[in-house]
Amino acid sequence: MKKLLLIVNNLTGKGQNGSSTFRLVRKFTENGYMVTVCPIDAGLDTTPKTYIEASEYDMVVCQGGDGTLSHLINVLMDREKNPPVGYIPAGTTNDFSRNIGIPKNIEKASDIVLNGSPSPYHVGHFNDRYFCYVASFGAFADSSYTTAQSIKNLLGHSAYILNSVGSISKALASRHRLKVETESEVFEDEFIFGAIANSLSVAGFALPGMDKDDIFDEFYELLLIKCPRTDRDYTRIITALINGDFENDLMIFRKIRRADITVLTETDWTLDGEYGGHPEKIRFDIRYDAVRIMTAGK
Repeated sequence: MKKLLLIVNNLTGKGQNGSSTFRLVRKFTENGYMVTVCPIDAGLDTTPKTYIEASEYDMVVCQGGDGTLSHLINVLMDREKNPPVGYIPAGTTNDFSRNIGIPKNIEKASDIVLNGSPSPYHVGHFNDRYFCYVASFGAFADSSYTTAQSIKNLLGHSAYILNSVGSISKALASRHRLKVETESEVFEDEFIFGAIANSLSVAGFALPGMDKDDIFDEFYELLLIKCPRTDRDYTRIITALINGDFENDLMIFRKIRRADITVLTETDWTLDGEYGGHPEKIRFDIRYDAVRIMTAGK
């Protein structure tokens, strides 16, 4: 039989992922896999790395949120040869699964694991760490890891919105001075928000012109929002975000393959919704076809 590792994070979403574990184990077993379960829960010291280093698997399946998947990708990136990755989204927002077209319904997502195609996926490289879909700083970038899990469980995605609204004054008043050097341009200014993303949306706002095909192209997207100086600037920024029209002098939106960033004021970063530290120097590049994610295909 083929060997499958099922990672179940019971701390994400509403803390009920464990209730579907037997159903998933039975389904995968019926389809020819010998299943090993790696549970993630309070009080347990087991980690995906422990299991992955202990044995070889034909498939690794992650049932959890974007942060759980990001952690798994970081583990796999340290290995020379990796099995395909199946994703069963069970977090609060599941941005990554929406990007690549994986439904939140467990039955449909597990069908893709079993019958889908292993699509090569380009992973973002951020100094010595990796991220699946977004590295960001500034306004609302920390809303994922600063929102209490109990509130996420109770309110779902609305918890992020409420947490962001509650900190809007602080966020819009923040100033982050950075120098960003891409392949062809240099930007140095004060920004209230910035992101390097491979996503259809960032901070809840759709990126212009993006569709699923762009997720698998050779670029990531750079978005920088300059600090507003007047009331009119605030209005222009909000209007641009709502309308998805970034063609103004307060917004920088580019497709990039790499970037060298010098952080001139202390700035916290978020990687796939998890705290990413406050580095002074950042080297970003793309690791092409680094992992294979099971998708429904085109």
